[in-house]
Amino acid sequence: MRISLGLDGRVFTLSGSLTVFKTKPATASEPPPGVHVIGPVVTAPTSDPAPLLQVYAPELLRVSAKTRLLRLAVFSSGDGKLQALLGSTNLGTASLRSGNNDIRFVLPRQLFSALRTKSVSNILQLTSVAPGGSKGATVTRRVLVQTPKKPKPKRRR
Repeated sequence: MRISLGLDGRVFTLSGSLTVFKTKPATASEPPPGVHVIGPVVTAPTSDPAPLLQVYAPELLRVSAKTRLLRLAVFSSGDGKLQALLGSTNLGTASLRSGNNDIRFVLPRQLFSALRTKSVSNILQLTSVAPGGSKGATVTRRVLVQTPKKPKPKRRR
């Protein structure tokens, strides 16, 4: 084999040769001995796990009847999606990235009459979903509609 190293950035040639003896076939060597494992063997998951969630919001979320905007700060341990259910209504999914996420859902108008009273439809369920589709733990919060204050009557002068 011949290599030229003193050419500093110029094109060089690398050449080699191999001789095969067809009369002497190669034989396989024995595999190395197996590894001795101490303790139980834990199987690795075959798919990506769903990210872990931390929701930075109070247990009772107040939503303005004027804007109908539900806004949450969510910390995610990895990439994925956040699936939101309010009662039996699917609010949709939001993309999650690793770290802090600002999640917003605009609530449908038909939910507001049900949310003003205490019922099962007030429960918000937030579930993390992995990119492969496996679901993680569910975090719950209660939602209450906050009606706007009536304007004070204007004084006449």
